[in-house]
Amino acid sequence: VVTAKKHKVVDEYMPLMKKRGYSVHEINLSRPENSSDGFDPLAYTHSDSDVRDLAKTIVQISPDKHGTQDPYWDDAATSLITAEILCPNEMWETCPECERRSQFPPSMEDVLILHSQLRFSDSEKTGFTNSSLDYLFEALERKSPRSYAVSCWKSVSKLASRTVSCIYSTVSTAYNRLFTTQIREVMQKKQLDIRSLGDKSSALFITTSPVNKYAQAFTNLVYSAIFKE
Repeated sequence: VVTAKKHKVVDEYMPLMKKRGYSVHEINLSRPENSSDGFDPLAYTHSDSDVRDLAKTIVQISPDKHGTQDPYWDDAATSLITAEILCPNEMWETCPECERRSQFPPSMEDVLILHSQLRFSDSEKTGFTNSSLDYLFEALERKSPRSYAVSCWKSVSKLASRTVSCIYSTVSTAYNRLFTTQIREVMQKKQLDIRSLGDKSSALFITTSPVNKYAQAFTNLVYSAIFKE
């Protein structure tokens, strides 16, 4: 597995690896159209703990950190992201009549769209009492009363107005910085079968940006999934 900040390296060594019989793949975060494979970090989460770890990573590697920061905000943002990831996934698992069930599970793109639809409404300036996604979590709670997604959602959904606004802003900033247009295109390509890399001689080139630190952060998610799988 090779990380290259200049495509010159890929152009030079990809033909050589193919000539030597390697199965060669490329994830190109700078020019998605050149990617032979895609990568969606959500595809490699297998438990609530995995999802929580992914959510925490998204929060920690995306926003700029200025000295010490109250961990409450990161923890709350992590809970919101965890709820947004798990909700469509758990709804998919508990919805046998769902048309998409037979095709594919929810992706990170689904989560980003879900977040873009999230709206809160304030009642008499006492705090947020309603959100545009309440119906989803209420339906999920009826289907799965012990849902971890519901638990995470409740930990942030009924807080004071200003508090929820800050949490929502933190999550939005994290998503916007990490999941750029180019990376979202990569995520929607045919997924790289990471496990197959260990079955035969394989080479994976990850082309990233020398100046975009968030593309480099996304590369770390790829490596994390490779190590785990």
